[in-house]
Amino acid sequence: MEDRVELLSLRLLEKYTDEIKAVEEIKTLLKKEIGWCYPLDIVWILHNIKKNVSPGGVVIDAGAGGGIVQFLLAEMGFNVISVDFSNRIFTESVLQRYSDNLYFINSQESEISNKYTEHLSREANIFQEKTGSVVFDCKKPEGIEAEIQSDTFNYILEISKANLDNKKCPGNIFIYKSDFRDLSDLPDSCVEAVVSCSAIEHSDEDTVKQSVSEFARVLKNNAPYFITTSASIIPGETYFHEPSQGYCYSKETIYDLFDFSVDVPNNMDRLPQILSEIQSTSNNYLCENLASFYFKSGNNGMPYGKWDIQYLPVGVSKINRKEQSAVFTAKDGYLRTIDFYRNCEIQYERKIYISLLARINALQKDIDLLERKRESLIREKNMLRKSSIVKAPAGGRENRSPKGLIKRLRGVFGGN
Repeated sequence: MEDRVELLSLRLLEKYTDEIKAVEEIKTLLKKEIGWCYPLDIVWILHNIKKNVSPGGVVIDAGAGGGIVQFLLAEMGFNVISVDFSNRIFTESVLQRYSDNLYFINSQESEISNKYTEHLSREANIFQEKTGSVVFDCKKPEGIEAEIQSDTFNYILEISKANLDNKKCPGNIFIYKSDFRDLSDLPDSCVEAVVSCSAIEHSDEDTVKQSVSEFARVLKNNAPYFITTSASIIPGETYFHEPSQGYCYSKETIYDLFDFSVDVPNNMDRLPQILSEIQSTSNNYLCENLASFYFKSGNNGMPYGKWDIQYLPVGVSKINRKEQSAVFTAKDGYLRTIDFYRNCEIQYERKIYISLLARINALQKDIDLLERKRESLIREKNMLRKSSIVKAPAGGRENRSPKGLIKRLRGVFGGN
């Protein structure tokens, strides 16, 4: 896989037939309608996840809300951390299928208020009135104490490994109420992938950059993220689409938000052609399957159901190469590169090992030398014991014992 920015065209629906079939099946099963460009967003995400990430792992769906991506990922066997700052609104059909798979991992009582949440609240009220859906009260599984777990990620892993024989769906969905620029309940390098379907454009640029940095923190090294958002249809210009309360990004803004170098490939040169294809109402899957809720409100991406393309879906894929990007760790309070630090640790430990080995060799030589000296002194002492009298030198002096030498030997051997 390579880092890439890709305008999503109608050709994806012809190319990824299994993925679009899965989207249609889950829509029917859950009796849900989706955004006008979501078929492109979702098939692109599903294809990339299926191609690059093994089932059974933990992935994040950032800005999941009540959308179908989290359910599709769970059906594929992933354990999904479903991140959103809003209360979840799930229909009865969702609960019938996934009631055994839904858990919460933090308090659902906090409220986040901004212009976009107010927009969501208005649309949610309309949605609830028309569908009879409910705000879902997430639960704890049997055998787990009622208090919210302090060690969030271990809790996720514990549930993920639980017996799934009595569940209709192989994966689990963990409801995490939070702004996705703050995933502080999750440790560094803990998830296999991050996906996000048309969510980041509802935040300002600084918030998006903070979110991307937070995604990089929780992703394992060399793990990918697949993010779809809205691309500007005016080359070189980023603008705000008022009805949907979202930004439409130019190529330059996208590269800045995701910290891409200029050599990262893209297909933005095809913008006129892709826009023309999607704008057409003839033989157009997206137009033919436009959700009914568009016709009942002007506060959305296709006000009152009029087919008028104001932005295009774009997919951003990137490998999280931790050795190339500084990761902020609150514990240390400074920026450092995790893999580089670990490599330094390994090299440092190797140098210590080599140094200790050299020191041991030097000490062994010293021990050998001392042993030879000890043996020499023992021989000298034995020789002196055999002869207690030593003749005096010429000149008539009396013979006597070499007290100085014996005293030195006693000091060395501790003798009496």
